[in-house]
Amino acid sequence: MHVCAPEVVTEANILSVLPNFLAMPKGYVCQSEVDSVTDAEYHPETWMPLASARANFQFGGEAGFDKWVLRALRIDPEEAYKQYNTSKKVRLVFSLGEEYP
Repeated sequence: MHVCAPEVVTEANILSVLPNFLAMPKGYVCQSEVDSVTDAEYHPETWMPLASARANFQFGGEAGFDKWVLRALRIDPEEAYKQYNTSKKVRLVFSLGEEYP
């Protein structure tokens, strides 16, 4: 399993940046030169192994990564009914190609 983000995850944007996940074919060679979506040198939309991104997450390590992902995947009532169209967030998180406002 691999993960990428549309931009470097920072303390300022951690609540708004959503991860994308994709199961890559066996033998896929990772193009990322860094091992975390929180690294300042991370190139947006570059896939990296999930285990590496999780282990090297700069905001709480593995537990911080898990918290970030779970928050991104959760759709709370504010998002569902007021802030966003729920289906748009689901499509973005699972890389189905629709823009997220």
